[in-house]
Amino acid sequence: MLLAALEGQIPADLTAGSLFGKRLGILQTVAFDELREAPALGFETALAKVIKAGAMVEDIEIEAVAKAMSLSPILFAAEAYGTWKR
Repeated sequence: MLLAALEGQIPADLTAGSLFGKRLGILQTVAFDELREAPALGFETALAKVIKAGAMVEDIEIEAVAKAMSLSPILFAAEAYGTWKR
């Protein structure tokens, strides 16, 4: 909906959609380590609604993501310099 609003378009009608039987994974990363209370509550509330709508949700871990996260300070610094040159 937000993308449609930003593009001046009519958002897709999702009322006929269903999550029943759909499988979703919650990627466990450092992003959750220091998550503030309000965003965490919002995430948990939304997740409960997704589950109530029939989706099967499970926590997942991907080794490559964990390895990439350890490299992120090096990569982000170089990318930031390349973008802003400061």
